Amino acid sequence: MGVARALAADPPLLLLDEPFGALDPLTRAELQREFAALCRRLNKTVVFVTHDLREALLLASRIALMRDGRIQLLAAPHEFLQATDPYARAYLATLRVGNFDEDRTAPASRQVFRDTCAYGDGEAPDSISER
Repeated sequence: MGVARALAADPPLLLLDEPFGALDPLTRAELQREFAALCRRLNKTVVFVTHDLREALLLASRIALMRDGRIQLLAAPHEFLQATDPYARAYLATLRVGNFDEDRTAPASRQVFRDTCAYGDGEAPDSISER
């Protein structure tokens, strides 16, 4: 409901903090699909905060992995999957199903900010000026 209210105002930029976090997995998956389709139609810039790497990989055009209040890695989803950064690799290791013997000293979850839709001009920036 909050996403609908935000879109009704037609802002140039949306900031969404865990909008699907409190949903059951089936409802969450359906709303993620609908949200992605809506973003493509509206061509809105969205900064989407999530702790769910699967969600980030599904919806993002860019993923910014935060560590200690700074951007550790900024990458497109396909680039994130190939990242060599140890912190990003620790996140990717959490995607392995049934791999319970992994090193459990991986850092605690941090916020993952992502732009889920194309920027207003259709182009994402090459970099973030302040890191």
